[in-house]
Amino acid sequence: AVVSTQSTGEYLGLDDFEILAPKDTHPKVPITGWNTLRADPEGEKFWRFFESRYGIKEFNRKCYVTAYCPALYVDEQGKEVTPPCLPHFLRNQVISCCDLHIIDLVDI
Repeated sequence: AVVSTQSTGEYLGLDDFEILAPKDTHPKVPITGWNTLRADPEGEKFWRFFESRYGIKEFNRKCYVTAYCPALYVDEQGKEVTPPCLPHFLRNQVISCCDLHIIDLVDI
């Protein structure tokens, strides 16, 4: 069963692709690619569900996965801040961009 970012990459056949870190990263949130040590319990449940029902070829034929907000926001301590918890002046801008991202995908 898929239980980590690394095994998710293996399941999807992406583990040979290098994940590069952006130029500006938070020092407490290093980008380590497939070898990250951060736990993602919700992601693990998500991928376990699909792995238990589909082989990768069938998954690729039947499924498409995206994120509503494909960006990570962190506070000064490196803790994740979800769009609803951003300061009001940023929240509306971010949510508008995320909404447009989903609309663009649906229009495809």
